[in-house]
Amino acid sequence: MLNNRIERREAFLRKALTLYHAMGGTAEDIQAALKDAASTPAPAIDLAVGDVMYKLAAIGHVADIDIIQAGYNKLDAANLHILSKGKKLLQKQRDQKLAAATTTK
Repeated sequence: MLNNRIERREAFLRKALTLYHAMGGTAEDIQAALKDAASTPAPAIDLAVGDVMYKLAAIGHVADIDIIQAGYNKLDAANLHILSKGKKLLQKQRDQKLAAATTTK
């Protein structure tokens, strides 16, 4: 569980920084924001998630995008990727069974 939490935390930070950069943020601004964030007590996770969602909604408004649809689009793409990997795995297993069956004859 802890490893999954760490991985999710790190992945979120990278995606948030990518969004920040896409909106014109600079490395210098990131450093200043990091110092500011590190100098305040950490809030409860549920409050921090609420703050992120609030700011994300504001970004969606300013950029004139539907953030819910953007999320669905990403989930759809991820599902297609997972399905594709599953199909490849099934084909590999079938090929291995076929190869094993032909070598035993």
